[in-house]
Amino acid sequence: PAPVAEGVSLHAMPLEAEQYARELYATLRAFDGGRFDLLLLEAPPQGDEWLAVNDRVRRASRPLRG
Repeated sequence: PAPVAEGVSLHAMPLEAEQYARELYATLRAFDGGRFDLLLLEAPPQGDEWLAVNDRVRRASRPLRG
């Protein structure tokens, strides 16, 4: 993860679904160490090869409330 501002980290994800899935699990584990109050994730692409990734993201997330 690359710090972009104090208290903010940015992590670029792979463009291939299989690599993205592996990196997603590792990144969520790394970021889930309690040092962040909020994790924001850009929605992965849609399509058959992305079904498992999108399911994992859906199960690990909740919508933001304004």
